[in-house]
Amino acid sequence: MKRDQIDVTEKVKDATLGLGRAVKAQTVVMRKNRMHKKMHGDTEERADDESDVNGNNTSSVQFHDAYGFEIEIDSEDQENILRCLRLEQKQSVRWNEELRQHSSESLQHTAAVKKLCRGGIPPELRKHVWLHLSGAHAIKHASGTFGYMYYIEKSKLNENCRRQIDLDVPRTFPNNQWIQSDVGQVSLKRVLYAFSAENMVIGYCQGMNYVAAMLLLALEYDEEAAFWTMCCLIGHDTRDGILYHDLYANNLSGCHVEMRSLDMLVESKLPKLAKHMRGLECGMTMLATEWFLCLFSTTLPAETTFRIWDALFSEGPKILYRISIALLKLHESILLAAENSGELLRNMRAAAAKEYDRDELLHIAFDGIGRLPMNRIEKFRNEKQRMVDKEIALRETRAKLKQAIQETDSLGGEWVMMEGEQEFISCHEEDLLRQEGIHASRSHVKTMKKFRNALLKKDSKST
Repeated sequence: MKRDQIDVTEKVKDATLGLGRAVKAQTVVMRKNRMHKKMHGDTEERADDESDVNGNNTSSVQFHDAYGFEIEIDSEDQENILRCLRLEQKQSVRWNEELRQHSSESLQHTAAVKKLCRGGIPPELRKHVWLHLSGAHAIKHASGTFGYMYYIEKSKLNENCRRQIDLDVPRTFPNNQWIQSDVGQVSLKRVLYAFSAENMVIGYCQGMNYVAAMLLLALEYDEEAAFWTMCCLIGHDTRDGILYHDLYANNLSGCHVEMRSLDMLVESKLPKLAKHMRGLECGMTMLATEWFLCLFSTTLPAETTFRIWDALFSEGPKILYRISIALLKLHESILLAAENSGELLRNMRAAAAKEYDRDELLHIAFDGIGRLPMNRIEKFRNEKQRMVDKEIALRETRAKLKQAIQETDSLGGEWVMMEGEQEFISCHEEDLLRQEGIHASRSHVKTMKKFRNALLKKDSKST
């Protein structure tokens, strides 16, 4: 695709005008309220006044953003949004220059493109840039007869996936106009149907619905573009995707690996916060699982999320770690003030929902947390992958043993545990429960000991 001139001002104008109209409408209401009070001698403070008792501006406006999300923002949010929009206009000039100098069809992962992606991709260029950087453009054209419509039709063979998708789609982003429209619901279902048939190893996992919905919004409601980009993100056929493998597996093994690796990095980058979270028994699994499975789409404002995805398609999953640590660092003080895990989680969610200053967040992520080499992340991943694999093997063995006992009891017979099974449980069970990053309660450890002893007793009786 060749563009001599890419006009990016219209969308910025629309967003600015929409925000301006909302602010103006709210200002008119507040002026009428003040006039009413003056005319009637009303000197009492009211909840809808512009300032609170400390003099802080608390006025807020509600409107739909450029992607159809209903949001409520205060004056500080308004300033942050407008400042980011002005910077976005400057960034579009840089993108225009880059695409004039190089063929847009051969967009590569160069240092220049990496820098531009970190600064943000203009919304009207995202579809083109994401399709090329993710590899979606290439696999779409290499798919031959096995295209988008083929996989939609193939998905009819897996009713279980389709049934779960049908349940999840209506509750995906209830505050978004387009997603909740009839057209949006059908489009989202079709993308998820197709992906479940293309990647039959994974099929469908909750969390994918939010990723697919955001892809549709960013890629101009193009179902096929969203489908192929999703394939490149999560993986397709026998090829891994951009994200860590098994992130969306049935047992979420990849997600467990990512959470424990993130735990190690937070321990290194933010030791005070890591210690505080351990004291509250609030692990990264509680805090950040949603961040990784939904790629921040349910946590951060839409445009902030898309800015993160700009860098994700350029640099890979390391970005998820950088953003996670940046969020924690940016709001470390309110997290340290939390007295229990519930309060910490609420504080983090409330703070993240107000991250309209995406430039500040990205600045901290890239320039405020120090080096984060990929080989260091891979080292943690490899270590944690071994732990997770052991835990899954133990869990499966335990389930099989329990089932065998129940089946034997129901037949009135005696069940004998093999020597290897005894050794496996005795050697690994308690050690796995007490590994770093697993906060097993004493009662749970006792329960598992009782279960193991019951197996050993049954074995001794039968012999």
